[in-house]
Amino acid sequence: MIDIALWSLKQVFCFLDAFSARICFACKQDIAAKRDKYFCLNCLTFLQQSAHESIKQVEGKRIFYALEYEEFIKKYMRDFKYRNPFLLLFWMAQLEKLISKNFALILLPEILSVLEENYKQGSMQHTIYINLLAIPMHLQRKQKRKYNQAELLAKHLAINLQTKAQDLEQRIYKFLGKDLSASLKIKLKFVYNDQILIRLKDTPSLFDKSKEERRRLMQGAFLRTFDLKSKDSICLVIDDITTTGTTLLEAHKTLNFPRTVLVSACGRISDENFT
Repeated sequence: MIDIALWSLKQVFCFLDAFSARICFACKQDIAAKRDKYFCLNCLTFLQQSAHESIKQVEGKRIFYALEYEEFIKKYMRDFKYRNPFLLLFWMAQLEKLISKNFALILLPEILSVLEENYKQGSMQHTIYINLLAIPMHLQRKQKRKYNQAELLAKHLAINLQTKAQDLEQRIYKFLGKDLSASLKIKLKFVYNDQILIRLKDTPSLFDKSKEERRRLMQGAFLRTFDLKSKDSICLVIDDITTTGTTLLEAHKTLNFPRTVLVSACGRISDENFT
């Protein structure tokens, strides 16, 4: 615990140094006057040009990711995973953009499913809990690395999305129309939950493994600790990288929950991975 506390304190000072020295969080170069708050002009320009959303369907399940896993993006993700947790600011922005822009595809179908189920039971007031879960890291690996980047993303994304809950509720009302909306009261609650899914297996790196090997290694990697109430809940599973979708699909299989959405910060799922 002391090591983790010292590491956290060290990162806080690094964070403050980055602000005071005006150093780009990505390439560590000086940021010229009147540039972006966190990135130099070169990095900012590249990231803005690279930003786009991808939606792939693997084994009948949609996987959403914010950025294509290309060379420059690989560097940003490696830095975030192993050296620089404060790149969270950048990855958070990409995930928020993904969810907001594709709200009708990512969350709306699951929300409508909750409304329909509650309506059948005669309920017109709906508090819908959107549980954000991170792909968990094995305890030994987390102790070595000090933090799980997927947890950082899920935890802070829940906080940020909750601040936008009213806007999202209005988008739901607008979609439903005046007649339906007049009799409904919808409340969205975004909650970070690190208790539902835990990691049992400390799997080796999957980077150079085939799809079949990944499936074999990931089988039984997770454990669901308790069942969610399907009546008013949605699961939003967050990962940092997806290339075949194997990890997210194994998490989905373990959760065995009908309203589960799979989201990754970046990915590259080629046609050869579709089934």
